[in-house]
Amino acid sequence: MALWENLSRCQRDFVRSLARGRGEEVRIEFHRLSQDERHALSQIPELGGLILTIEAENTWRIDHPRESFDHLVSGRPVPEMKALRAATHATVRRSTRWAHGPLASVPPSDKPIHEDGLHYRTALAVAEYLSPVVGLVGVVLFGSVARGEERSDSDVDMLLVGARGMRTDRLYGLVVDRLEPVIADNVARDMQFELRPGKLGIAQAPKVHFMLEQSFPSKWEDVGLDSGSVHLLRKLQNGADLVTRRADANPLATRTFDSGAALLHQRGADIMVHSADAQHRI
Repeated sequence: MALWENLSRCQRDFVRSLARGRGEEVRIEFHRLSQDERHALSQIPELGGLILTIEAENTWRIDHPRESFDHLVSGRPVPEMKALRAATHATVRRSTRWAHGPLASVPPSDKPIHEDGLHYRTALAVAEYLSPVVGLVGVVLFGSVARGEERSDSDVDMLLVGARGMRTDRLYGLVVDRLEPVIADNVARDMQFELRPGKLGIAQAPKVHFMLEQSFPSKWEDVGLDSGSVHLLRKLQNGADLVTRRADANPLATRTFDSGAALLHQRGADIMVHSADAQHRI
């Protein structure tokens, strides 16, 4: 707990991404760290090797701009970069289990959620607006807003949970399509966005940061969250519930069943939704 309390917001986001075990997310969060924040993390024995491998990648990119650009644009394998990325992924895997520890040690907040506050109202509005997205089976609020500790400059942190087996890139595309009419600019690489003033009934909303997950986890720390700062905003109960909430979506259900399950179709994907769970087939 003492370690977590001493981490900055960006350092906590880095540890969260590490707990999820996804190299690209770890790289994104690493680049949001200041030099001082990186140095402080490198002093933690379990993270020192990881910080060094990511910095080695960055140094190679700076020293080899043409090869780095070619790799980024064409995807052509560059042996040196391939080896460096493999080393980073290996250290991420070794550090992921360690990252679960700080998250699991965070106690629940003793502060109530500010249900009348701007941040929580923004979270509710976004969750409701995204409810027609096919395959989105849950929306979870986490971070400072869920702990009742947000400041005026805090982001709204949300986890969007997709149907089991649904690729996160497909869910991401559906979510971004849905958000496009109401956000001020494109969704940022680190999955942040701002609502246009007045949209969704919010005059001036705070920034929203979201993560995607393919199913509800057995332990919150497995997806980079601590159970002490998790608040469920919406969870699909059954297929009939999703059909009702998607009344303004097009196309809607292609078939419903006596069990309450529903077969939904959107952008080339068929989703079978049933009893608080879902299966995906293409």
